[in-house]
Amino acid sequence: DAARAVAAWDVLPDHASVNWHEPGAPALAQALTDRGVALHAGVWTVEDAQAWLDSPWSTSTARVLLEVADAPDQLPVAARMLDLVLPSGVPVLLHGEGQSAWPVLDLAVQRGVPTRIGLEDVLESPDGRAVAGNADLVRAAVARGAGPTAQA
Repeated sequence: DAARAVAAWDVLPDHASVNWHEPGAPALAQALTDRGVALHAGVWTVEDAQAWLDSPWSTSTARVLLEVADAPDQLPVAARMLDLVLPSGVPVLLHGEGQSAWPVLDLAVQRGVPTRIGLEDVLESPDGRAVAGNADLVRAAVARGAGPTAQA
């Protein structure tokens, strides 16, 4: 399993992401923290956010990655996840996927939290046109108010 694989690593990364909805997430989080690897919690739903908050790792997580599903109706989900997670004081990175990418980026800008954009998240500009690459997406994000943040 993943936890045994982590225990066998000869070279350790600085950090690793654990998707909180996946089976074995707590065991993997424990294995990573036991090895001194900084934990990034991948949270995809409100239920994931609550499960992470209720876990012993919520106070030692380096960053929470709020990853919003590819669906047009996800803005309330993103806002609720932010409302749950921000009071923890753990740095957050909020981003959407597909149809939710641009509305969620706008929410991140509005709420002042770090976000990201890239071809892994969306293949179209906010107006629905295909982009040539990541640079087009970044230019569109900057035009919507996204920019560098103080959180690492």
